[in-house]
Amino acid sequence: MIVNDKKRRRRRRRRRRRRRRRRRRRRRRRREEEEEEEEEEEEEEEEEEEEEDDDEQEQEEEEEDDDEQEQEEEEEEEEEEEEEEEEEEEEEEEEQQQQQQQQQQQQQQQEYSNSNNNSKKYFKAF
Repeated sequence: MIVNDKKRRRRRRRRRRRRRRRRRRRRRRRREEEEEEEEEEEEEEEEEEEEEDDDEQEQEEEEEDDDEQEQEEEEEEEEEEEEEEEEEEEEEEEEQQQQQQQQQQQQQQQEYSNSNNNSKKYFKAF
């Protein structure tokens, strides 16, 4: 009986130890799995945040580019308008010069014809 009792106790101890080990292993595995899941979730969240940040930055850059392009277009339009105004002013100046020249020519012709008439009258008088 004593031998049997000893054997039983050993068996029980062994079983208990095995159970404990199994439980510990299971707990460890669960913990590790949970930790892994948590890490994966954190990584996913970080990736999402990074993507959002990247998207925001990209959008800001696009807006800046659009603003720059718009400003350049406005500057080009202003330059074109200034050039047109300068051309108009030059044309007006040319027209004025031509008119002045025509007036001068007319005056000269008038004076010439007047002097001609005067000299004819003078010579007629003799």
